[in-house]
Amino acid sequence: MDSQSHVLERLRTAFRSGITLPEEFRRTQLTNLLSMVRDNEEQILKALHQDLAKPKFESILSEVDIVVNELHYAISNFRNWMQPEYVAKSLATKLDECFVRREPLGVVLIIGPWNYPLQLLIVPLVGAIAAGNCAVIKPSEISSATDRLVAELIPKYLSQDCYAVVRGGPEQTKTLLQNRFDHIFYTGMNPDELHICCDPETYSTSLFSVWLLDV
Repeated sequence: MDSQSHVLERLRTAFRSGITLPEEFRRTQLTNLLSMVRDNEEQILKALHQDLAKPKFESILSEVDIVVNELHYAISNFRNWMQPEYVAKSLATKLDECFVRREPLGVVLIIGPWNYPLQLLIVPLVGAIAAGNCAVIKPSEISSATDRLVAELIPKYLSQDCYAVVRGGPEQTKTLLQNRFDHIFYTGMNPDELHICCDPETYSTSLFSVWLLDV
């Protein structure tokens, strides 16, 4: 719990400093993440085969290519996403400048599943980086080879002040969830896991993106 708290405090300090806000920082992190996938594609495919016995073609199609396409899309478009969106004026606001300005939430948590251990971990990370957030990444311990590889690669390619990998099983995840996050990305199908995320007493100040997989 202490080490997790220290990691979160480091990320919150970085976020409060404003380091993630500039376009150039976000672009650099997204580009580095793309390099991570490209540079280590063979290791990624090997890990996916060890974990799930996925054929190379399936791993490329359902994991690597989806991540790469998401990264290309974000890199090409996130500058526009950062711009104010001007909205229609009413009689009361006719003399005002009316727009929606999107701002990052803070420190987010990404909990990855075992069955798509790269795609459903990294795709939410792409969105978190593009939006200017810091992130804690929790890979599934069941897909252990991918878990180890992600933990090894992320610190080499992304800012260690802003992005951290936390490993472990259900108990470590429950401990992690005792900390407050500004948003939680979760993919799964286990109702016991889902009710942890939806506990209103513990997570009343958090926002959630939850995908349930019926597989």
